[in-house]
Amino acid sequence: MVELGSLQDFSDRDREFLSRVTQTIAIVLEAVESRVKMATLLERTQQQAEEMQVQEEELRQTNEELEEQTKALKESEDELRGQQNELEATNRELKERSEDLRQQKDEVVSKSQQVESAKHLIEIKAKELEITSKYKSEFLANMSHELRTPLNSLMILSSLLMENKGKNLTEKQLEYSRTINSAGADLLTLINDILDLSKVEAGKTVMNLEKIELFAK
Repeated sequence: MVELGSLQDFSDRDREFLSRVTQTIAIVLEAVESRVKMATLLERTQQQAEEMQVQEEELRQTNEELEEQTKALKESEDELRGQQNELEATNRELKERSEDLRQQKDEVVSKSQQVESAKHLIEIKAKELEITSKYKSEFLANMSHELRTPLNSLMILSSLLMENKGKNLTEKQLEYSRTINSAGADLLTLINDILDLSKVEAGKTVMNLEKIELFAK
C-alpha cells in the first residue's frame, strides 16, 4: 500500500493522473520488490553455492583422507597377513622342534635306562669276577702250598743225592739228581710266578722301587 500526501488539495486532474498511474506505480513497485527478492535470492544462492563449494572441497579432502586411510589400512592388513603367515610358520617350526626335543628326550631316557642296565650288569659281572678272582687266588695259594711241601722235600732229597756223601752213586744217578733238582727249581719259579700273578689280580702286590741302569757305562 502506498499513501500520497500533499500540502494542497488534489485537483480533479491530479486525481485522474494518479488514478491512471496507480497501476503503473504498482507494477513498478512490484517489479522493484521482485528484483529485491531476486537479488536477495541470488545472494543467498551464491552464498549457498560458495558453501557447497566449500563443502565439496571439504568432502574431497575427506575422500582423499579416507582413500589414504583405506590404503594405509590395506597395507596394515597385508602386513598383518604377512605377520600371521610368519607366526604360523614359526608355530609349525616350534611344534616340529618340540616334537624333535620330545623324541630326543625319549631317546635320552631310553639310553639312560640302557646305561643303568649296563652299569648294573657290569657291577654284577665285576662282583662275579671279584668272587671268581678271589676263589682263583685262594685256589692258587692252596695249590702252591700243597705243591711247595712235596717240592721242597724233592729238592732237599735231590740236593742230598747230588752231594753223594756216600760215594755210592753212579754218574748217571748224579745226572738224574741234578735234573730232578733243576726241574724242581724251575717248577718252584713257575709256582712263584703264578702266585705273583694272583697277587696282581687280587690287588695285593707290593711295589719295590729300585734304580736300574738301562745302558752299561
